[in-house]
Amino acid sequence: MIQLSDQIKQFSPDVLVKDYRISSITAYNRLEPRPRTENFNESLKAAVHDGLWFLTRQWQMGEFESEDAGSAIDARLITKQLHIDRMALQQNPAKIYSDEIPMEAQIEREQVPFSLALKIQVSQYFLSLHSSTLRSKYFAVYLTTYPLTEDNNPDFTTQENSKQLLRSTIKRSINGELLLADIFDGSFSSKVGIDVIDQPAIDTLINNLKNWYQRIYTQPENNSEKAWDGQKLSYGFTTAAPRADNTDLVLESPEYNSGNLDWYNFDVNLDQRELKVEQPDYEPNLTTESAI
Repeated sequence: MIQLSDQIKQFSPDVLVKDYRISSITAYNRLEPRPRTENFNESLKAAVHDGLWFLTRQWQMGEFESEDAGSAIDARLITKQLHIDRMALQQNPAKIYSDEIPMEAQIEREQVPFSLALKIQVSQYFLSLHSSTLRSKYFAVYLTTYPLTEDNNPDFTTQENSKQLLRSTIKRSINGELLLADIFDGSFSSKVGIDVIDQPAIDTLINNLKNWYQRIYTQPENNSEKAWDGQKLSYGFTTAAPRADNTDLVLESPEYNSGNLDWYNFDVNLDQRELKVEQPDYEPNLTTESAI
């Protein structure tokens, strides 16, 4: 090693640079356009065919909120809307559709089973609506008329937690299932024996309870009217919107299962021009056209 290093020192610096320099490779690429036409007028115009799309993208990205914002000088739109006013679940007859309840809820809802917890929940809310005077006057009658009892359901008898819940609430709650049944068929006041002087206050309580229950638990009027198809594991339904020419725009969703309805869940049925509804109070919600 010493002899080799001594030999290297005898070389001049120029020789070392020449013999031990790092090699490099230089390459060039060139882009060559190959036009297929001689007229570029249309391309150079940079025409905008969907100005509304650009405006919505600017709004979506928040460009209108900046100081140097892009905004339209003048924008005029004419919109036409078709309103869905009928809906049929599976092969059931069509009924009037109201958007007061989301369409997903109307399609997916089922009868709510009255568990012990639900009976107590209805009971506690009903009693909370009472004034102290009404509660002290009628609570004993409620306990006698609508008593909480053990459920014969095996799911209840084998659950120690359910038994403990019953024992802790049996003297402070009533049977909410029996209570609602009498309220909806109109026999509550006669069974309990409400005094005439207390009837207006009790009617207010009953209406508040019914509104609360129907708002929390939306259920179909008829248990047989279901959109669920157990074989396909999906929901099936049909909707319709009236047109100005006395025809209907029929939209079908034979296999909806995503839990969130959107435009791509619907297919237009071009073969069906009408969705009949057997309700005398039906009035078509016709197309509306507005200018913005």
